[in-house]
Amino acid sequence: MKRVFILGIVLWFSFSGIFAQPPQQTPKRVRVGAQVMKTRLLHETKPKYPQEAKSAGIQGTVRLEVLIGREGNVQETKLLSGHEILAKAAMKAVLKWRYKPILINGKPVEIVTEVDVNFTLAGSRGAGATSGGGQVDLIGTIPQRGEYARTAIPHPTIARHSGTRSDEPFG
Repeated sequence: MKRVFILGIVLWFSFSGIFAQPPQQTPKRVRVGAQVMKTRLLHETKPKYPQEAKSAGIQGTVRLEVLIGREGNVQETKLLSGHEILAKAAMKAVLKWRYKPILINGKPVEIVTEVDVNFTLAGSRGAGATSGGGQVDLIGTIPQRGEYARTAIPHPTIARHSGTRSDEPFG
């Protein structure tokens, strides 16, 4: 009888660990894609096009890695690519952006994402309605002539009959 009792206690402790729910841990920081964060953008400040860049004819895309705090404020920006003159203006503007916080297990978490800020001069191909102002686009840019498009490659039979090659530049 004593053995059965001890065996029962051992089995009870063994199985109670299996069925116990581990405490849910909320991560401190998560990486979220730009597409998702675009839908959560509450306030956006457009960047001011630097006069030095206008005079020199500098345009292009600045890609930033952004740390968004638990309250939705941008806390840090880090330059990933783009011209330095444009990057300063992009960082200054993005630091003023505000996002709707993301909750995990009911608690807000810090977010790391990427943001593209496009600068185009008036009169250039693809220029926006603003006269040389900073165009902000979180999705990406349309490839210009000579750049490669990120599109689906057609089936080889279709490509052969249409005369296109998958390694041809866009345009």
